[in-house]
Amino acid sequence: MTSTSPRRPIRTVEGGRTWLKASYSGTNGGNCVEVTPGFVRDSKNPQGDWLPFSAVSWRRFLESVTDA
Repeated sequence: MTSTSPRRPIRTVEGGRTWLKASYSGTNGGNCVEVTPGFVRDSKNPQGDWLPFSAVSWRRFLESVTDA
């Protein structure tokens, strides 16, 4: 039996915020988003707009994708 350990997210620190991106996205950009408390952004365009979200909205989103 083999076990797979979870991969750690890729961390980027900019302007006092730590952004997290899935390690599965690789280093070539990919179709990914990065998250920091209260915001989501496109990893291919980190200087672009940030999408704000509340803690409740984020929790509901995570619950919906983990139950899928």
